[in-house]
Amino acid sequence: MTQNYEHTSGSENPDTAAWAKLDKENGPVHLDVSTLDFSNIRETYSKVQDPSKAVEVEFSETAQEIETIITEEDGTERVETVNTANPGDAIVTGKKGERYVVSAEDFGKLYEPLTDENGVITDGRYLPKNIVKCMKNPTGQEIIIDAPWGGEQTGGADCMIVESQINGDRYLIEIGAFEMTYEKNNPTAESNDKE
Repeated sequence: MTQNYEHTSGSENPDTAAWAKLDKENGPVHLDVSTLDFSNIRETYSKVQDPSKAVEVEFSETAQEIETIITEEDGTERVETVNTANPGDAIVTGKKGERYVVSAEDFGKLYEPLTDENGVITDGRYLPKNIVKCMKNPTGQEIIIDAPWGGEQTGGADCMIVESQINGDRYLIEIGAFEMTYEKNNPTAESNDKE
């Protein structure tokens, strides 16, 4: 299933052709995601609210470094980012086995405990409740961004750049992980919610 992530025209965002004209090297390109314009993007995506897609979470008791390792479509692995989990921060394991850190401050805004039909919290798994706008990597090359948690994050030529509609963070998601865990929101439901 191929999803279309293009957004409305009129945006100042660079497209692949513009990057090609700049005759970039084959190495990673540093992209300043703060310069990207998400204002013309109307579609939003939410993580699938399916108990089978719940993530495993452990809460850090000490300061520890966590490498987020991504497995590409061809099976190669690369370190996407490195982050420090401080005491109380959540270490989330995604559906593709990638581990990443969510600050204690943001965790409650972005995740809720999985509950059974009676509303009782089950086995320590959580469902994400983040809503994002997204765009495809406009460079057509591997990119490096300054991650909102500090340090750098790398993404492949086909990665997604997302903007959280909850905390405003902009970061990268590998395309396979995005398609596996996000679904397009129903625009009719969104407009009804605002009434």
